[in-house]
Amino acid sequence: MLPAPISTTWMPSQALLGTVVPPIRRVPGPDGTGTPTGVPVHVGELPAMGAITDQELLARLPDTLIDHDNKEFYRGWLERKLVLNRCADCGFWHHAPRAWCPQCWSHNVVPTEVSGRGTVHLLIFLHQGPPAPGVDYSTPHPVATIELAEQEGLRIQSTIVNCARDDMRIGMPVKLTWVERYGAPYPVFEPAEA
Repeated sequence: MLPAPISTTWMPSQALLGTVVPPIRRVPGPDGTGTPTGVPVHVGELPAMGAITDQELLARLPDTLIDHDNKEFYRGWLERKLVLNRCADCGFWHHAPRAWCPQCWSHNVVPTEVSGRGTVHLLIFLHQGPPAPGVDYSTPHPVATIELAEQEGLRIQSTIVNCARDDMRIGMPVKLTWVERYGAPYPVFEPAEA
């Protein structure tokens, strides 16, 4: 029988963070005996990403729904890192963040930084939408699904910057960069050098 996931519901972040404590598990390292440093890791926490507290995360992203499954994804944003979950048992990457691997159903998922390189998988141009800093619908605004280099089918949605609209195309190589929106970093993509 599989253990219950830490969190499978979407609830206001303030109700989850600080009240639910995930179990401590060891992340298999290269030798299979725990983390490479032998330090216990809470599921959903990166050992190197402890500087930003849950309270600071909530304060910096007040309009974002944050729970135990996605908090490392958003904590990575504040450190200008794109962090996605990877299964420590089978190596499968997945996004959106979940407490279990959709490939093997393991709960041994580890938030891991990706390279930020990929290709444009889908591209649309919005002519209208909600107001957002740096978004101009009169030009229209590009929205892209980026397939990341780490794994076929690993995709994230964002926008493309530093590129003329007529030069944007499906299959275009891109790399991660960051812009500021609402006082916090926001991941976007720009053309990669050939």
